[in-house]
Amino acid sequence: MEVLAPSSFKAYAAYLVIAVVVLRLITNRFCRGLAGIPGPAIAKWTRLWKLHSVWKGDHHNTAIDLHRKHGPLVRIGPKHISVGDPTAIPIIYGLNKGFTKTGFYPIQCISWNKKPQMNLFSTRDEMFHREQKRPVANAYSMTSLLELESAVDSCTEIFINQLARFANSKKPVDLGMWLQYYAFDVVGEFTFAKKLGFLQEGKDVDGMIEAIQGMLVYASVCGQIPEAHLLLLGNPLFPLFMPSMETWNQVLNFTLKAINSRASLQRDGELDSEEKPEAGKDMLSRWMAIHASDPEKLSTRDVIVHLSTNVFAGSDTTAIALRAVFYLLLRNPLAMAKLNAEIDNADREGKLSSPISYRESMNHLPYLQAVLKEAMRLHPSVGLILEREVPKGGVTICDRHIPGGTVVGINAWVLHRDVSAFPDPDKFIPERWIDSDPQLLKKMEQSFFAFGAGSRTCIGKNISLIEMHKIIPQLLREFEIRLHSPEKEWKTKNCFYIQTLLLIGSGPGIGVAVASLFAQRHFNNIALFARNPVQLEKDRETVLASAASVKLVVTVRTWQVDIGDLRRLEEALAEADQFGELECVYFNAARVAPSPFFEFPVSGLEEDFKVSNLALYAVAKWAMPLLCAKARTGTDCRPSFLVTSSLLPVDPIPELFSLSMVKAAQANLVKSLHKAFTPQGVHVGLVVVGGVVSSSAPALNPRNIADQAWNLFAQKREDWTGQVTILEDGRVDWEPSI
Repeated sequence: MEVLAPSSFKAYAAYLVIAVVVLRLITNRFCRGLAGIPGPAIAKWTRLWKLHSVWKGDHHNTAIDLHRKHGPLVRIGPKHISVGDPTAIPIIYGLNKGFTKTGFYPIQCISWNKKPQMNLFSTRDEMFHREQKRPVANAYSMTSLLELESAVDSCTEIFINQLARFANSKKPVDLGMWLQYYAFDVVGEFTFAKKLGFLQEGKDVDGMIEAIQGMLVYASVCGQIPEAHLLLLGNPLFPLFMPSMETWNQVLNFTLKAINSRASLQRDGELDSEEKPEAGKDMLSRWMAIHASDPEKLSTRDVIVHLSTNVFAGSDTTAIALRAVFYLLLRNPLAMAKLNAEIDNADREGKLSSPISYRESMNHLPYLQAVLKEAMRLHPSVGLILEREVPKGGVTICDRHIPGGTVVGINAWVLHRDVSAFPDPDKFIPERWIDSDPQLLKKMEQSFFAFGAGSRTCIGKNISLIEMHKIIPQLLREFEIRLHSPEKEWKTKNCFYIQTLLLIGSGPGIGVAVASLFAQRHFNNIALFARNPVQLEKDRETVLASAASVKLVVTVRTWQVDIGDLRRLEEALAEADQFGELECVYFNAARVAPSPFFEFPVSGLEEDFKVSNLALYAVAKWAMPLLCAKARTGTDCRPSFLVTSSLLPVDPIPELFSLSMVKAAQANLVKSLHKAFTPQGVHVGLVVVGGVVSSSAPALNPRNIADQAWNLFAQKREDWTGQVTILEDGRVDWEPSI
């Protein structure tokens, strides 16, 4: 019998793996019943397209574009169909239709006694969902919640007083953040009969907002390939190696702390069964009373999981909706004026108390209802499809048979941009909810999907409605609100951030090489500044091609800027501010020309100093606040400010004395920035090129220099060095400080 050599066995094993992968891809691509449904070509082969689309943070916009191109059914994965037709809502989300939630949802649950605990949102088991919802649903009814309206009013009073401080001092305020503080404290009153401290302290208490954002990022991305969760946070060993990633327990601990302020927990984590529950209308009081009377109906586990779900999901979606309302009103002054007039008229007629009640808002402010509906239509809080798995036997959707096991779902962003239901769908037109004919209005209502649909409609819907109907008219009555920087558009992201590189001084050498490499390393946005428009366009095409070579899609924008024209530079920087979340600045601008002693004019010295130093200072002045803010987000980012340098500061060349002089001054400026901003979390460094750059040089070629620039950028914070020097002989020196 022939025995295979180890090398032959490895080769056969490799061929077998390749064959299995290829077979799987082919099976995916030609999946029975789905092959004819249009969509991105790569999405039909692998879920990686969907993963990348969500990872970029703009999947909601991508989904809109795909449906406008392909129609109501779009294949976004091998067995994933995005549906953009309101007639499919009762089919997919209706009662007793047999559709179940997918593996996307169980990722979003807390751990209790070291085991994952499903909640109303995360469970895939419909029977479990019904049993869990039955004893707690009444607490979320409008009638029950309005019994605590006075507690909401107390939150409103604190909020008004805090904003008054900013108004009196004429200082701008991050209203979006304060709206989230308000939403969190209102949830605290509904859930625990206590404020959670966000408004009073004016900060993210215990880092909960940051923790929840991290959880949403993880769940939205990992949920595209749920099996990966078992290797990551779903693996009990993972938090041991990366404890900072275990943010799920942060929500649980926050909840337990709030419970302990009201009720006793025994050492084993159980509620004290002998303790008489307090009489109250908040959810903790209601559910403790149920637990005390019948622990089997609502166990300790159930109480804690429901309360934790409120903490996790209670503030974020409401805050998104509130931000959308205010932003869209501020961007549409006619609508703002109309709403203010409605509030003022109702106030003069004595129809509004102080603070405004929910019933008053509902009964006397019809234009407000239209504004809320239109804002949630134009900017729904959830930007992904609400996935469901088709039951065995399949189903017909949009006249197409969809086989069992397929994942289908509707994205509110897609449905809300349906031109047949919403003429001029991208415009903010509150009047459409008042003036449309009954037939169109009916279709609009059928297409409205901001809170989901069916038995899994958002259980906290009424909490959001109460907050919006009360706080929006109250703030507009108390304050005149304006945008601090009206020339800037707001930036939205779908659960994940976008990395942006700003490259000052693009060109055919180091500049385009750095931009191309960063694009290949998953920077989504590349901004190029240079003087020559022809070269800029060439560089743009080069960067796009570089990204495409590794199957990535990037956005490249160019700005024609003479770096020495500081006014134009500042204008371009203001425009670039709207391009994306800045993560890295690479300054590569310089004037390289002979400067013989006493023949070189003073104006030339001034121009060289402008380009290498004044322009660098202007860019740093603009960029450092953005990079410092990025550093404070706590996300896995590396805010960096890198500058191309040379050996001229230490070994000047007389024939290039002007360049040598300004490069020495530039290195000194970068050293100062390094000392000032490294402690604030911004990596400031020099990329020192030790000779003449040439594409044929073994070490001093643009690609190798770009590689070393990337290595400097990619360093972990504890390993940061302030300078990398690339020499002609191929040596690379790393210096811990500049």
